[in-house]
Amino acid sequence: MMDTSYCIKKPIMSSIIAVIFFLFVIIISGAVSSITGLSSKITLFMAFSILGMLLAVYINKIKYWQYYGFSSLKYLNTKNKLLFVPLFIIALLPLTVGLSNDLRISDYFYIVFFMAIVAFTEEIMFRGVVFRLLQRKSNLTAVLGSCLLFSVPHMLNLLNGKDLIQTITQVIFALLIGLISAILIVKTQNILPLIMFHFINNTVNSIISTNVDLDLSILLNFIIFGFGSMYLLFIYISMGFSLKG
Repeated sequence: MMDTSYCIKKPIMSSIIAVIFFLFVIIISGAVSSITGLSSKITLFMAFSILGMLLAVYINKIKYWQYYGFSSLKYLNTKNKLLFVPLFIIALLPLTVGLSNDLRISDYFYIVFFMAIVAFTEEIMFRGVVFRLLQRKSNLTAVLGSCLLFSVPHMLNLLNGKDLIQTITQVIFALLIGLISAILIVKTQNILPLIMFHFINNTVNSIISTNVDLDLSILLNFIIFGFGSMYLLFIYISMGFSLKG
């Protein structure tokens, strides 16, 4: 991990270096898959497991779990708990297209374990480490910076064979969710609901049917983005706090 004094002096550069390291490990896992012939499912699982373990060891070493948002949900008041409800609605909306018929029991086990690791790792990285580094500048820098950096890994989907339209859609969704999640961190100081949302969202999108009518797919995306945008506007306007602090 980076030197603490450097992180304090150069929070923006430190956050960029952290994300570059994160991306480097993911890219290396893809290279290992190509060279050795191992399934990318295995190499990606290993990559996220290593990243998650490194982040957990780092936070445990400095004893800053609460600083990074790991507080019991019982400390959230009812109002703050309700703020997360629309986020989980967004995660569950894709289920309206139905489940995939091509998945086996082993696939479900893999998806659940893999998405749990991804959710834990990405939230600690982007709503934890990166967010806190950028917050040394201001809340606004932390919200916008963590959101933009969170969208970058989703561009790597082009390397996984996804087409340009799919990738652009995912990047836009990542920007929207990144903004919402970052503002919720400022407000609630709790990362646990975001990890749960991330896990449910990724899992749902991995088990739904891919044989969906194009018009239905466009309509669903429109509903999700529309609902998400209204949710973002609501939490920004009605929470009564400043992002400039």
